[in-house]
Amino acid sequence: YWSERNSKLYNGETSKALKRQNHKCGKCGLKMLGDEKVHLHHVDRNHSNWKINNLLAVHESCHDYIHMSKGASQEHRELGAVKVARPDLTERGGE
Repeated sequence: YWSERNSKLYNGETSKALKRQNHKCGKCGLKMLGDEKVHLHHVDRNHSNWKINNLLAVHESCHDYIHMSKGASQEHRELGAVKVARPDLTERGGE
């Protein structure tokens, strides 16, 4: 009851995603409850892509987890590939 009622609180794509997902979170699969905030997640992280298959209605906490886990693993990969830029000390302003 609450999940269906909540889909009426959201308009547009969030409401459509909730109905398409049978009022369940696209991440954890649990029903949306009355006191939970629903977020719309772009699967490919492209916020210009509003195609149906790119949008998931998810719990706020699940949305945070999605971005934290992707961000942490991405940051870890980037740190391994980072090379420290060192200034060229051969030229000293014409001295």
